[in-house]
Amino acid sequence: MNLKLFNSERKENCNEKKKNDSEYCCLLESDSSEITKVKFRLQKWFNRFPENINCEVYRRFIANEIGVHRGALFELYLHEMLFLSGYDIKIHPDIENEENTPDFYAKRKQTKFYLEAKVSKKKSQQETKEGRVGSLTIHETRPIEILRVAINKKHPAKYSLQNKPYILALNICTNGLPIDNETIKDAIYGFVMSIEESEIQLIIEGQIGKYDEKNNTFFYRNRDVSAILITTNLNAFTLTDKKATLYINPVANTPIPKDILPIDTIYYNEEKREYVTKKGKENKDLFNI
Repeated sequence: MNLKLFNSERKENCNEKKKNDSEYCCLLESDSSEITKVKFRLQKWFNRFPENINCEVYRRFIANEIGVHRGALFELYLHEMLFLSGYDIKIHPDIENEENTPDFYAKRKQTKFYLEAKVSKKKSQQETKEGRVGSLTIHETRPIEILRVAINKKHPAKYSLQNKPYILALNICTNGLPIDNETIKDAIYGFVMSIEESEIQLIIEGQIGKYDEKNNTFFYRNRDVSAILITTNLNAFTLTDKKATLYINPVANTPIPKDILPIDTIYYNEEKREYVTKKGKENKDLFNI
């Protein structure tokens, strides 16, 4: 089935209200040269999906609800990133004794991992549960809570993938709320607390985690998550401007290599005892935009 994401016959479904509320209708209606290039590119990405999958992606991509539409677009974006990085990709891979499946399983030589995509957004006036990925509605406005809720909703335990290489990809749609590196690191795996007692300092020096003073214990968050890929407010109109960053969990039960994806990668350097950034490609270079 040769599905077209931007079939001109669908324009009759885009009334004035939908044009204002629907990113898909805005794309469909636009004839500008730049948007025409975007539509051609997205169709090319979509054509790489196998036929037994692309109908479901198509249904969500043409949805008027922004969260549902962006969920499908984010999957196209991630699938293309994996494809251009040389991975063999399985979509919705089978998991033994599990009905739930993550979005992708990627393998390249000895490197392999599962990847789950999620769009997280603040609550709007009208929400939908349509589609497999859709969007995760966040009632909290603090960026730290947006991230924590998203991570908990898509934890690898949902797919019985504890102790498997697992990357959670989040497109955080915050409508201008800033999310800095420290907030992201805190949400993923906690933070280092500066404690004066020498015996406690010996425990946490150079490590990543959180000390529970009440129970006198030291723990880590989300050790079953190998890394989290973060981008913000990614949509069809911002593909050339936005970029993704991979945050590698330094205490993950299943570590992954720093060069697993060709994007900016933040990891903890044990020798320097600090986070460092391995520079990667911008979207325009990665996707040849």
